[in-house]
Amino acid sequence: LVLLDRIFAARHGWLVGINFLLNAEDTYYKYVENNVDGKRTQVLPEVDKVKVESVEKQEFTYGDNTDSDAYLVKVNWSYKNDMDDYQTNADMIFVHQDKKLVLVELK
Repeated sequence: LVLLDRIFAARHGWLVGINFLLNAEDTYYKYVENNVDGKRTQVLPEVDKVKVESVEKQEFTYGDNTDSDAYLVKVNWSYKNDMDDYQTNADMIFVHQDKKLVLVELK
């Protein structure tokens, strides 16, 4: 969830980025109970370890734009508590925006 928080904080107006954010809001965050009042009873998963399996350059096209030096990053992680139904790995695509890398796809 921290990674997604950073993505939300880094909105850049890309169509792909916006679609990713909307997808995240419709999937991950719709299950998180609001804690504005400090009364949330839901227990959230806590990640224990993260391992980057590989980082590869690849071409990625989004809309009319192509980044020939985009990155495919494969990661996996484990949780402090047994979380059988939770995702434990992902393929992430990062593209260049000026001097930054921006996450545009998460599978």
